[in-house]
Amino acid sequence: MKVLKTNIKALKPYFLEIQNGVEAFVFLNEVGDYSCFKNICPHMNIPLDYDDHDVFREDLNTYFCKSHGAQFSLDNGECISGPCLGKSLIHIDLQETNKEIRLLL
Repeated sequence: MKVLKTNIKALKPYFLEIQNGVEAFVFLNEVGDYSCFKNICPHMNIPLDYDDHDVFREDLNTYFCKSHGAQFSLDNGECISGPCLGKSLIHIDLQETNKEIRLLL
C-alpha cells in the first residue's frame, strides 16, 4: 500500500484503511521523519479516535486515545500515560522513496 508524500502534512496524521475497516495513520514529525501505526488502542482494541482522525495532542506532543485518555510516544508508540501503560501501538514498517511512502504490511 502506497501514499504520496504530498498527501502527508507535518504534525497531521494521514489516515488510510489497511484491511477490513482497520485504519492506520502515517505521521510526519517536525524534523521530517515518518512513522506509521495501526489506529487501535492496546487497552481495549478500539480506534484511538471517534472517526474524526484526531489522535495527535500537539500541546503534549503525543498520540492519544479519546476513549480512555491514554497517551503514546511519537517515537515508538509506547503508552506513557493511561490504562495501557507499558503497552504500545502496533507499528507498521515503512519504505520511503522520493515521492511515496509504502506501508510494509
